Amino acid sequence: KEVLDRTDDGSFLALEAHFYLGKVYLAQDRIGLAQKRFETVIDQDGRRADEAEEILQTLREASVSESTSTS
Repeated sequence: KEVLDRTDDGSFLALEAHFYLGKVYLAQDRIGLAQKRFETVIDQDGRRADEAEEILQTLREASVSESTSTS
């Protein structure tokens, strides 16, 4: 997070930080926070936007799968 405090929004470094923070949040099972970081990367067309989109799609599919298995 310190990188985000020290860099301009939308800069290459900031978008990389958003992406990797998203991965950290996933590892911590903080899904909502992770999704926001990945969405930022996509919205600002970061270098890892495609990978962020794949991760979000996987999370959506897992969410749908969980909701259908608990019904």
